[in-house]
Formats: sequence, structure tokens, C-alpha cells
Amino acid sequence: MNSLELLIDPVPLDTHLTIGGLIFPNMDQCDFTGPFEALARVPNSHFVTIWKDKNPVRDPAGMQPLADTTIDEAPQLDVLLVPGGHGQEALMHDEGVLSFIRKQAAGARFVFFRLHRGVALRRGRPAARQACDDPLDGDGCAALFWGDSKR
Repeated sequence: MNSLELLIDPVPLDTHLTIGGLIFPNMDQCDFTGPFEALARVPNSHFVTIWKDKNPVRDPAGMQPLADTTIDEAPQLDVLLVPGGHGQEALMHDEGVLSFIRKQAAGARFVFFRLHRGVALRRGRPAARQACDDPLDGDGCAALFWGDSKR
């Protein structure tokens, strides 16, 4: 058993999970679609995309995903994915988005970030584990935060 398995209680297979991914303008779509491909296959779960409105958001290459729901209408999530990209810098000054992330993180089992290291560390929680994914640039960070909720 690895150290992560020791820290995370497994979720029973009969527990339905609501998984959500925040999408936003200029996000790095591979930071979203890579985790989405894995999370969307979790048994007994459903995945929703979330943004301020339901209009298309454009990534730097022109991809335009749509939100299933808005940050105001989103249900409490068991798992929240926040991808990275150039657009995440603007998110760090958007109190509406930050409030949504804080609210969701308070009740979520897991929160996954793929953000600039400084942003991830500012989001820090006592139970956080961070692992830099590119030792050459020393700037990117993938972080896993698990919630205090035992729902």
C-alpha cells in the first residue's frame, strides 16, 4: 500500500459521486481533458462541466467546451477538478470563482488542481500533497487536496 492509499479512505462502490470540472477561457484543455477521461469513467458517478454561464469558453487553440451548469447552480461536488492554463491567472482575481472553489472544497472529498505552483500553494490546506510534474521548468504543480467531509 502506498502513502496516498494510507491517507485516503476508499469510496464504497455503491456511493454515487458527483464529479465536476471548472472550465474557463484560456484554460489548458489537456489539463482538463486528461483528468476528465479518467474521472468520467469512475463507476457510479456523473461528471459535469462548470463555468459562470453556459456560453462556449475558448482555449488558446480554439477549442470551445460548454458548461453543463453554472457556478451558481452547481450541486455540491464530491470531486472538483480545476485545470491550469494562462486563464487561471485571471481566476485568481475573480472573487466569484474563488468563492465557488472555497465552497466546493469545503464539502468535497477530493479537489484536483493543475495550476501555477504559487496559486496551488496559496490554495493550501493542511491535508494537501503537492507534486511538481515538470522538474525542468520548476513552475508547474499538480496538487491533490482531500476534503474533511466524510459524506
